[in-house]
Amino acid sequence: MIKKIAVLVTDHFEDSEYTEPVQAFMEKGFEVTTIEREARQERNYH
Repeated sequence: MIKKIAVLVTDHFEDSEYTEPVQAFMEKGFEVTTIEREARQERNYH
């Protein structure tokens, strides 16, 4: 079973506020989709 989670990224955040949780989710086997509000883009990480 694939576990999925989306992470919303907006302005004014520290890099570690994004990278550390994403790394933890990936280590637990989640497929992470990053949604960037400013750029209106989605990125998928497996």
